[in-house]
Amino acid sequence: FSIELIKRSKSYLRCLSVTEGLPDTRKFHLGIGATKREYLEDILKFSIQFAFKSVSLLKTDYSQKVVLSEKRKESLMESALIQSQSVHLPHLCFGLDLEQFIRFHQDIHAFDLSCSSERTFSSHAESSLLVGPEGGFSKKEREFMLGHAVHFHRLETGILKSTSAVPVAAGYLLNCLKRL
Repeated sequence: FSIELIKRSKSYLRCLSVTEGLPDTRKFHLGIGATKREYLEDILKFSIQFAFKSVSLLKTDYSQKVVLSEKRKESLMESALIQSQSVHLPHLCFGLDLEQFIRFHQDIHAFDLSCSSERTFSSHAESSLLVGPEGGFSKKEREFMLGHAVHFHRLETGILKSTSAVPVAAGYLLNCLKRL
């Protein structure tokens, strides 16, 4: 793409070439407890830069109600796509229950300050990163995750805002999985 014209409310791009059939090599899914709107916007931008295959905004016991208009989502995703020069957008799923996310994904790594770290890694084709909302996961949610083979990790960073927790946990997970 090349930028043709930028106006106050619109931008015009010219497509210079189209490549068909690029393989999708993304391996990571993100599940995050709903957080403040401004944090969510930063997380969506990061999800494209990190190349998450999917991003699920989860309903948890401590999550907040977040509403983003379709127009705002598209605008955020488009600007992040251009900045990162990525060729794939993550699949977005808003309002999924934590239990549904866990049943649908495999090799889930949850980052929570309330649990002891297990540091278990395997070489699955795809892995999922699970970050709790502000306040973390409830005791009931942690017990459910333990019963469904979720791997827990505790980073010695103290409490992080979700805008920091997602990139820190993603980098940690990526580094550990590359060692396999």
